[in-house]
Formats: sequence, C-alpha cells, structure tokens
Amino acid sequence: MQPTSCQVAFISVVLNLIITLTKGVFAYLSGSSALLAEIVHGASDLVASLAIFIGIRVSRLKGNEFPFVLYKVENFVALISATIIFFGGYEIARESFLGGGFGELKHLPVVAGGLLLIVAANFVFSNYEYQKGRQLNSPALIADAYHLRVDIASNLVVLVGLLGAWLGYSFFDRLAALIVVVFVLRSGWHILVDAMKSLLDASVDIGMVEKIYQVVNNEHRVHNIKSIVARNSGSVVFISLDLILSQRRLKEAHNVSEQIVVALRTFIPHVEEVHIHY
Repeated sequence: MQPTSCQVAFISVVLNLIITLTKGVFAYLSGSSALLAEIVHGASDLVASLAIFIGIRVSRLKGNEFPFVLYKVENFVALISATIIFFGGYEIARESFLGGGFGELKHLPVVAGGLLLIVAANFVFSNYEYQKGRQLNSPALIADAYHLRVDIASNLVVLVGLLGAWLGYSFFDRLAALIVVVFVLRSGWHILVDAMKSLLDASVDIGMVEKIYQVVNNEHRVHNIKSIVARNSGSVVFISLDLILSQRRLKEAHNVSEQIVVALRTFIPHVEEVHIHY
C-alpha cells in the first residue's frame, strides 16, 4: 500500500524533531556556537514541516464555504517553505561570515560522525520525499524535500567549519557557505515561482497541454479543438475544453464527452475535474 502525502509529511515532522534534539546534544558535547545556532535552524525546519503536514491535511477539507476543496493550501504552505528556505540561506551566510566562531572544541570525532549520520538520514529521506512529491503531484512535499536539502547544506557547512577550525583553517566554512548559499537561493526561487504560478492560476506546463491535446485529438468524433485550458490547484489538475463534435444528436455528443473525460483521467495524472463545452 502506497503512503499518502499526509503520512510522508508526518514522517518528516518526526525526523526533524529527532534531528533537532540530536543537534542539541551535539552542541552540548562540542561547545560549538555554530551547532548552537543549528538548533535554532533545526527548530525552524520542524515548524516548516509541521506547517506542511497541517497544510496537506487542511487541503483535503471541503465545506459549504469551500465547495471546491482547499487544494491551494498546499501551494500556500509551499510558499511559506520557500520563505523559510531563503531565511535558511541567510542564516548559513550570517553564521559563516559573522558568527562567533567555534571556540574550544570537544568530542570532535563523535560530533563530526553524528553530523554525517544526520546528513545521510536527510539525504535519503529528502530523495524519498521528493520522489513521492512528484508521484503524488504534491507541491508541499516537494518544497519540504528541498527544505531538507537546505538542512543538508547547512550541516555540511558546520561540519567543514568544525574541521577547518580544528585544523587551524577557519576560512573553510566561509568558502563552503558561499557555494552553498547559491544553491539554497536557487532551490527557494524554484519553489516560490511554482507556488505563485499555481496560486495565480497559471496554466500547466506546455508538455501537459500537448498531452491533453493528443488524448482529445485521438477521439475521431472530435471535429475541432477550439481551446484547452488546464491549471494546477495543489496536487490536482483542472481541465476545461471547448470542442466541436461531429455528432448531431445531443445525447450522442454527451456520450462522446463522457468518453473523453474517462480517457483524460486514464492518461493524465491527478485530474480532479474536466469541464467540456461542446
């Protein structure tokens, strides 16, 4: 049985909670001010994952005031996640260039090994979450996966800084941070643009429009396709078609339109509704 997007988001919350507590232990053992700052960063990750989990749950609700379901809540929490990613990039740069340093380090091998385990856990789960986000067409899960990758980058910067300070090369963390921040900002921008497009009802990508066209055009009783409009709303797709059919009887034309709907649901993933004007 495949896990739902809500279940994957809950796993992310639990993982972030464990990682934040673990960083607290490492900060206490090492005496590192950078790791102490990482606890704050980890807490922000936990809040972001919790917001995404709640957002996915809320996005499935339906009521009299919201008859079309709150699908766009997923895009909204993705937007929040992008903002936190930008903040994470700022924190990485600030800690590396303006931070108070690492001080006298203790238990470095244990702390370095623990950070590597955290990086490995985040890497494995972020890839899993990204794949599930793509499979379930969930912008919130994809945003959370990118968010975890920012945490990986942050942990690597701290690790490089710890090792650099231990070897006497304190500039290592600054050089690593400069490279990492570029990737962080790029990830945040990608999520921000996708979320804003969906919130503003932008059309789906041209590849999906072409696929919709092919499915409809394969129906030989379609005389002409006047227009195709498709948009994302959270994890689902809404499609509107304006068609000229070769049928002259209303009942026959209606049957053709129903068969087109079935074909679209079969070949286009995550279709919520299809409206056909014929």
